[in-house]
Amino acid sequence: MRPKTLAQMYQPGVLSDGSRTQYGLGWKVSEDRHGRVWVGHSGGAVGGTTQFLHHPQGKVSVALLTNAQEVKGLESLALRLGEMLLPP
Repeated sequence: MRPKTLAQMYQPGVLSDGSRTQYGLGWKVSEDRHGRVWVGHSGGAVGGTTQFLHHPQGKVSVALLTNAQEVKGLESLALRLGEMLLPP
């Protein structure tokens, strides 16, 4: 996929009132404590919860899989782990 296409997918949406969402085209857009942009997606089903985050510029991804439903805090844990993999 072309970099320009990916950049468009990772852009947060803009609502009709001009406010921005935290969601691009199928990707949630988050920032870590250093202001770096991460894109990701969470999921879950009976017996499991998942979190995937990707830092496109740093080429780092974090995937968390659990054997428990509705696990809280996976996104913040994934962000903290991702921060450890990139220079400050």
